[in-house]
Amino acid sequence: MNRQEVVLAAMAASDGSTHHPAELQTMFMLVDQNIADTVGGPHFDFRPSRGAPFDRAVYETVKALEAEGLAESIPEFRWRSYRLTPAGQRRGE
Repeated sequence: MNRQEVVLAAMAASDGSTHHPAELQTMFMLVDQNIADTVGGPHFDFRPSRGAPFDRAVYETVKALEAEGLAESIPEFRWRSYRLTPAGQRRGE
């Protein structure tokens, strides 16, 4: 799987849930730590940032999916949350 396919599959597994930034970072860190071999990874290079894992590529990948109409960002307080569009959900499944 390529990076976009991994992001789509993981987000689709949450069945339309919205994810805030820390959740996205943690989700893909856990994918890389626990099932990287299964999904052709690791796909990210996490570094500690303010006590939490961080890789800018997570956001870049979601933004690329957003440009394709497969994901969307929702403004919430001081950050943006992310979820798949119905088309992204179908592709991720």
